[in-house]
Amino acid sequence: MTIEKVTTYAEYRSKIVEPDYRDFVDNESDLRMAFHSAISLFHLHDWVYGAQAAYINANFVFQNNGVATPVTGGPQFANALADLCPEFELIRGVANSAKHLTLRGRNAKRPPPPSNMPSHAANTFSDPGGWPDTPWPDDEWQDEVPAVKLEGDNGQHLVLIDVATTVHTMWTVQFAKHGW
Repeated sequence: MTIEKVTTYAEYRSKIVEPDYRDFVDNESDLRMAFHSAISLFHLHDWVYGAQAAYINANFVFQNNGVATPVTGGPQFANALADLCPEFELIRGVANSAKHLTLRGRNAKRPPPPSNMPSHAANTFSDPGGWPDTPWPDDEWQDEVPAVKLEGDNGQHLVLIDVATTVHTMWTVQFAKHGW
């Protein structure tokens, strides 16, 4: 039996983040895979910050009461990433609500959250698609494909795979830009 470990951010990215994301891409309506992907995409910031703290502190800022403030810790790095990519803030909300069930209020010093920011794990849901409660088979009148969504005001839900893909792309760009 071989012992497997994840000890670096590169291993975390290749062994955890990428498989979780690919599994979700292949199964866009699977709520478990959506939560796993969101959790690993969000927590990649912890792994990167742990290895690159000095570089990140010297090169990243976040908005604090409208003032660009240097990053000095992992949570501020997450804030800086959310400033660069608003979808990262949504992934943070999905990851934290999946872990904690409900989320407390936001720090008033941060910019307002995106409109679909979850406050509860149930704000992320699997939608079977189609027309509900119809007398004809769904496959004849398929309005929407099955997908995990983030609840929004007035039925303006976001498809989570789109959010996850944007965050995945943000990470790819950051890794290339900063040589991580």
